[in-house]
Amino acid sequence: MKKLLYLHGLGGRNFGEKIEYLKTLYDVIAPKIDYDNRSKCYSKMQELIDRENIDEIMGSSLGGFLAYYLSINNNIKSTLLNPALAHSKDISSWGIKDNSINKPSMTFILGKNDDVVSNKSTMNFISEVYKSTCSVLVDKHGHTTPLEILKKYIN
Repeated sequence: MKKLLYLHGLGGRNFGEKIEYLKTLYDVIAPKIDYDNRSKCYSKMQELIDRENIDEIMGSSLGGFLAYYLSINNNIKSTLLNPALAHSKDISSWGIKDNSINKPSMTFILGKNDDVVSNKSTMNFISEVYKSTCSVLVDKHGHTTPLEILKKYIN
């Protein structure tokens, strides 16, 4: 079974129905992330990737931001749920280096009714920064990706 690193968002949880569903498909590692200590968030997740031999990464909101950079810097497939990529202007404070030579497979799942992360800014980021083939799926949900939407695209 493939190992999936799941990164919750700010104020999110590392347990619940989405994690339980993902456990039916993957060997899931879902750490509790202390976003108040941003300079160590990325390095701790990198240590996990190195130690656990992660096959895929999934991140939601701020976890999607981390997942994006972990994905490109390690050339690992990822799924990003309403990723907060606006934080990309300030990656050095997170201890992140951008290794944009890697272009791993990425799927973006965006909520059409997201009132926290602008779909327009995410789409601009994808077209201006990522500049590679990826899947962008837009559905009817808001910022939180409901289990039924996750099941629709991840099975």
